[in-house]
Amino acid sequence: MATSMYHLLMLPSTLGVAICLGVLMVQPEDIARDLRAFILEQTNFEDPTIVGETTNLFEAGLLDSLLMANLVWFCEEQFKCTFDTADLTEDSFKSIATISRLVSQKLGSTKKVAVDQQG
Repeated sequence: MATSMYHLLMLPSTLGVAICLGVLMVQPEDIARDLRAFILEQTNFEDPTIVGETTNLFEAGLLDSLLMANLVWFCEEQFKCTFDTADLTEDSFKSIATISRLVSQKLGSTKKVAVDQQG
């Protein structure tokens, strides 16, 4: 997942970013990839096909209230976004697609984060 450039900058290895003039830009497709990896890691599923882009995570038994809390923490740490209480609904977190969309909205789709804020 990560390239040596991320390691040189001491960034988390799962952070999907493009580096541009000392600024990190989170890409929407990287958000979905990192969310899928986190969910698979937390649920101990080894088959990535179990978590499709539009799979209802609650109905599939992949997401409960505890994992949702961990997922909120992961998104806030990984993508440096902040959720409002109104964002924390089952509809917003029902699939990788809806979570990615929410994170992208919070980031303005492509958020620029100063390199010294990561780490």
